[in-house]
Amino acid sequence: MAVPKWLSWILFLVFEVLAIGACAFHLYALFVPCVFNVCYGSGLFAKCRCVKVFTHDIPFTSGEIKDKTVLFIVLQSLFVGSAILAIVATVLAFLGFVMDKIKNWSVFVIWLAASASLSLSILYTIQYRMTKDHGIFIFKKFSFTDYFIDLNQFELPKLLTLSWTTFPVFLLLGVVVMTKKR
Repeated sequence: MAVPKWLSWILFLVFEVLAIGACAFHLYALFVPCVFNVCYGSGLFAKCRCVKVFTHDIPFTSGEIKDKTVLFIVLQSLFVGSAILAIVATVLAFLGFVMDKIKNWSVFVIWLAASASLSLSILYTIQYRMTKDHGIFIFKKFSFTDYFIDLNQFELPKLLTLSWTTFPVFLLLGVVVMTKKR
């Protein structure tokens, strides 16, 4: 069963806009100055995070942020999701053009897995570099809600190893399956 070209292009355009928006926010975050630093622990075990506020006012003080025990991963999910969807949409658009060559859904699923793994690898690599300079963002989504996003909440080195390992595996598997189907 082939993917219609019109559906592929619609998904590609919509999710590509989301991905570009997520990348733009990352670039914008690089130029936002630190408001203050929040440090956890003391002495040699202290870990500090640069706090950047994406609001017109500063809703919290460093002491109040330090008292927060749960850091929400809202924007993190947005970045990961948009990147995955953009890559998946690209694959769908590609499959729309080669529908006469790929007629098996097993190949389709494998390529989707490979594209998702690649998008995660690229995204985690970018964020791993970013978190060396700043970690906590405050993003006011609504007037009464503030989300705390700790980019170091995920164990990025382990995720990087996992994502960059699974991508070539899926890619190789896709090539093998496509070769056997012909």
